[in-house]
Formats: sequence, structure tokens, C-alpha cells
Amino acid sequence: VDQAIESFRSVIDFHGDEVDSFELGLKATLWEGRAALTASAYSLDWQDMIIYELHPLNADAYNDNSGSADIQGFEVEFSAFVTDRFSIRVAGDVNDTEVTEAPSDTSDAAGKELIYSPNNSFSIALDYAMPIRNGWKLDFHLDRAWVSSQFPDSANSVEMPSYEKSNARITARSSDQKWRIALFANNLENDEILRGMRIPGTFYWHSPRQVGLEIGYQMD
Repeated sequence: VDQAIESFRSVIDFHGDEVDSFELGLKATLWEGRAALTASAYSLDWQDMIIYELHPLNADAYNDNSGSADIQGFEVEFSAFVTDRFSIRVAGDVNDTEVTEAPSDTSDAAGKELIYSPNNSFSIALDYAMPIRNGWKLDFHLDRAWVSSQFPDSANSVEMPSYEKSNARITARSSDQKWRIALFANNLENDEILRGMRIPGTFYWHSPRQVGLEIGYQMD
């Protein structure tokens, strides 16, 4: 009984983590206020990090203090009103992670990348507003994201593939902003996109293509 209790305690007992974070950033307004640029470079030293682990014997999931990791990266975002009706937003990041220390029971994690930490991602969003009759207007939105491959386990034994995903929405709004009628489509290409997995053999997917109609009214 004591051995079972100690085994259970080792799974559920974990401590707080510590992070030393350094960041250098930039925020700028351009084009007479029509555009904005933000950028930052960062470096983190993560000690006693809390990560999601799987028990090696029974595949139960639990949180664990798993050594330390170094994280460096750069991210940038630019948005602009190209015209009074048309706006664009682009964003991207580059991320480098490395587990620098791991406990003895998961020593194969040392030198590996952190789980669910893609090395880079990029997104773009386009918006266009068009007035129609009786004060109503149509808002058109289209966005697309690119995410690089990543690892779902601390040993980096399985690589989840990179993916791309697009969404679109057309929204009609009344002049008083109370009525909203929207037609939307998510995952336009209907791709099979893996968003997570448990080893062995359990997979989690982004939703397939979804097309829908929303009708909303905002009350005072």
C-alpha cells in the first residue's frame, strides 16, 4: 500500500516553476497613423518547468517538473489601412527551444525541443468594408495561417507535420450596429490538420471544413 501511495504521489506532486525573461521590443506608428508595427526579441531561462508527461508504464497523463529549458525568439506584427475600406495584418515569429536539463527518468529529453513549440509561424488577414443600402454595410474577412512542424513528446520521437489553414467570413451589419448577419467558413480547404496527439495512438484533429450562418442582435 505504501509503495502504491508513493507511486501515486510521485505522479501528482509537482512544484512551481521559475522564469528569467528578457525582451527587447519596438512599437511604431507609421503612415500618419494608418499603420502600426510591433516587434520583439526575447530570451527565457525556464527553471523547474512544468510540462505534460505520459507515464512510461500505463500512459497516464500528468504534470511534472522537468528540468530547465532555454527559449529564444523573434516576433513581428504589421497592420495597415491601405485604404479607408481595406486593411491588412501580417504577423510572424521564429522560435528556438532547447531542454537544457531533464530529470533522470526522462533524461532523453535533454537537448531536445520543447513540446508543441513550432520553430516558426506566419499569418495574414485581409478585411474590406463595403457600404450597402439603408446604412447597412458588408465586412469581408479572409485569413490564412502557416505553422511549422512540432513535437508532441519530450523525447521528440514523433514529429507532427506543418499545416496551413484558411478561414473566411462575410458579415452584414445594420447602421446602429445592433443587427449582425454573418456567413462563415472555417478550414476552407477541408484539410486534415493534426493539432495534438498522445503516444501511443491517440490523435486530436482540427475541425474539418465548417460552414455556417450566424444571426445576432445586441440589446441595449
